[in-house]
Amino acid sequence: KMIEEAGAVYQCPIGADGQRKGKLVAGLQFDAQLAPLVVERYYNFARFAQYPQRLGAFGRFLTHECSIAIKTDFCLASLGPSSISLATVMSQMSGMPTIDISIVTSMKKPPEFKIERHKRPDNLPLVLVVDVLENTDLVQKCCRDLERTDSVVSAIACAINTSGGESVDGVPFIAGIQDQVITYNATDPVVQWDVFQGRVSYTPFQDWDVLV
Repeated sequence: KMIEEAGAVYQCPIGADGQRKGKLVAGLQFDAQLAPLVVERYYNFARFAQYPQRLGAFGRFLTHECSIAIKTDFCLASLGPSSISLATVMSQMSGMPTIDISIVTSMKKPPEFKIERHKRPDNLPLVLVVDVLENTDLVQKCCRDLERTDSVVSAIACAINTSGGESVDGVPFIAGIQDQVITYNATDPVVQWDVFQGRVSYTPFQDWDVLV
């Protein structure tokens, strides 16, 4: 309910005739040809993060659950700029340090993940912080890249888990909201006509005011 009140979720409207009356959204998951998969429901956590008290509710819950799961001190690692606000709130509540992880992209190879600013303090286990967990392959790649630098990811904390998964490589997802969102390939008959008609937002953050 808090997410809806903050205008941070988009649900493609369906008319009485069963036809879509709005756009689909291209998310962060891709098919084998690297074409984005499309969804009918999409979360924009940046809109929610504008409300400190509401953000604090997620921070308290996730901090508590991470403390129970890990049972020791840990370091919070925010994955990308959109997750920094959540990691900061969790750090303020737990007293745990934070680091930033950058995503290095290239047209010729998969993204690489690197620790920014400074190294992990005191070799503490990492809690990877993600605002909305859509793409488990991306998170898995991040965990494996970090392990090659002797960093151990013990949990993945997310405000909203839309992936439908529970863990990657044995690393558990700790989520404030579990909401599996169905993804469609652009050639799927269920969405093919909408895609052909151009009823897809490929830049949902820029289009948000129009979508909602």
